[in-house]
Amino acid sequence: MNTDYNKVNTDAPQVYKEVFDKKLSKGVVEYTANNHKMMGSYTKMKYVPWITSMTMTSEEIFAESRKAILSGIVLGIITIVAIAIFINIFIRSITKPLSLVVDEAQKIERGDLTEFTGKIKPRKDEIGILADSFANMRHKLVETIKEVNDASICIMNASEKLAKGNMELSRRTEAQSASLQQTAASMEQMASTIKSSTEYSITGNNMMISSKSSIDEAGDIIIQTTKNIEEVYDASTKIKNITKIIEDIAFQTNILALNASVETARAGDQGKGFAVVASEVRNLAQTTQSSVKDITDLVENAYDKINKATETAHHSQEIFADLRAKIDETANIMRGISSAAVEQQSGVEQVNRAVSEMDGATQMNNALVNDAENASKDLVAQANSLQQAMKFFKL
Repeated sequence: MNTDYNKVNTDAPQVYKEVFDKKLSKGVVEYTANNHKMMGSYTKMKYVPWITSMTMTSEEIFAESRKAILSGIVLGIITIVAIAIFINIFIRSITKPLSLVVDEAQKIERGDLTEFTGKIKPRKDEIGILADSFANMRHKLVETIKEVNDASICIMNASEKLAKGNMELSRRTEAQSASLQQTAASMEQMASTIKSSTEYSITGNNMMISSKSSIDEAGDIIIQTTKNIEEVYDASTKIKNITKIIEDIAFQTNILALNASVETARAGDQGKGFAVVASEVRNLAQTTQSSVKDITDLVENAYDKINKATETAHHSQEIFADLRAKIDETANIMRGISSAAVEQQSGVEQVNRAVSEMDGATQMNNALVNDAENASKDLVAQANSLQQAMKFFKL
């Protein structure tokens, strides 16, 4: 069988004889005839020793395939073009908003946070979410940067005020430190003076105690002297009384001598010897009376002086008693002054220690103030740097 009618009822090609001789059951053969490539499919029949074959040219066999391939190619090209157009449209729908998002990102990178001029249509896909996220991020950045900028301005103003305050506080602290050092030196000098005064007051107290003891001894001596003067006064009174008696005796003796003289004158010669005795007795009585008068005058004078001395001794005793009371009071006052001086010295020492501690604390505060001043200056510099950094953004 052949699609070429001219080949029907003609001898089969030689290739089939080879198939028949080889007793092949089925297969395909190829050969060339009339400049055409021929292809044949053969099958050995079951009940007769024949081979049935169908031969066609390759052009005939592959004509539909070529059509199908051509149709497929055309369809593929059309499909590819359609897909390319679709992909192009799809890519443009992706790349255009992406390019807008990239432009916005580049503006943000340059610090330009102003409103974006490009418009991205609202979308619900990832690109729309990304665009919305960029817009929200820009707004959030604007708000944050505004807050940071305002905060940096506030921080800078506060830092400048803090720096000025720290400088003023540092100056005052230094002045206070100098005043405390002067106060500490004055307190040390005062403590030294009070210590000397305390020593002097203790010495004065001891001297006052010694003086009190001496005054007590002098008072006792004056009391004893007063007693002795009173005894002498009593003795002078007795002597006065005795001289009075002697004076009376001398007076009586003188009277008796006068009487004896009168009697001897009456007796005449017999009484001459007795007259001499009477005269001597009279002279003796007169001498005794004169001596007693002198003694009486001396005793009166001594009595007056002893009386005055007794009064003076009593007055001295009263003065010494008053002096002893005043000395006791002065000793108590000196004792109180000494105790107060000792307490004052202790208090001044405590105050001196407190002033020294305050001086040390002031020095530490001065160091802290200097640190705070340096920190505030650093804070001002950082605030300026932060503000300069914020100027990078355009809001």
